[in-house]
Amino acid sequence: MVCLIQVTESLKKIIAQSPKKDVLAKVFPMIKRLANGEWFTTRVAVCAIFAVTYNLVPEDVQVRSHGSVCLLSCLFNALLATVTVR
Repeated sequence: MVCLIQVTESLKKIIAQSPKKDVLAKVFPMIKRLANGEWFTTRVAVCAIFAVTYNLVPEDVQVRSHGSVCLLSCLFNALLATVTVR
């Protein structure tokens, strides 16, 4: 778990320094893949990346859902819905 935290923190630093066009072209697709992954740990890790990414993508990517394509806030809400407390 320590390794996952370190990787996530490193990704957040890299994303924060990346040009907005790169965030949309490279980071956003990565977030979509991780958010839709089978492993719980990848879904938890991607939650930490949402905060730094949110302000770096255009508003339409932040809040809208285009047809069947789930965008940033939609992905985050879906992740929250999959977390269960036992």
